[in-house]
Amino acid sequence: MTLRFELTVEDLVAFSVHVARTNPYLRQRQRRGSYWMIGGLFLALLGSSTAVVLLNPRYDTRMIWVSLSLGVPVALAWALLARRYWISQVARTTRKMRSDPKAHPLGRHVVQVTDTGLDMESETVASKLSWKSFRRVELTDEHVFLLLAESQGAIFPKMAFDDEAEFSNFVAMARERIGRPEEDAGP
Repeated sequence: MTLRFELTVEDLVAFSVHVARTNPYLRQRQRRGSYWMIGGLFLALLGSSTAVVLLNPRYDTRMIWVSLSLGVPVALAWALLARRYWISQVARTTRKMRSDPKAHPLGRHVVQVTDTGLDMESETVASKLSWKSFRRVELTDEHVFLLLAESQGAIFPKMAFDDEAEFSNFVAMARERIGRPEEDAGP
């Protein structure tokens, strides 16, 4: 099977966003960052209201409760929106990084799918990868990702396939040939 397709910046963005959403390490790191931000926002609001009360005798301690009643919704809003913001930053950064053609070969790609692996060619890079090089197959609505590591992989847009049958055959072949850790565990 031979696949011919154009790899675009949006394909790279889709891969980066997929990794950001599914990689356990990155998700944990993002979650920890959100906790620190929520705590920081909460303490900053509490500290500023306490300072106002202590420095200005005409305010009473009810000001602290007013700040807390404002601080809790702000912290909750951040908790709800932080992941969406983080994903948008991943997409933005990926679009900025597209300038290095060796790190991210965009443009025309030709991939020969064989029993032993993939022979891939672009305008700037040619490589051969055996099926054993890949860790797993991941699907989205518009792409197939063959992951080499947690954040590296081969990107195949669904439009690279002539029809749904060719797409299904490729996914089935990839899943069959790529060793899965749970299957390699032994008896």
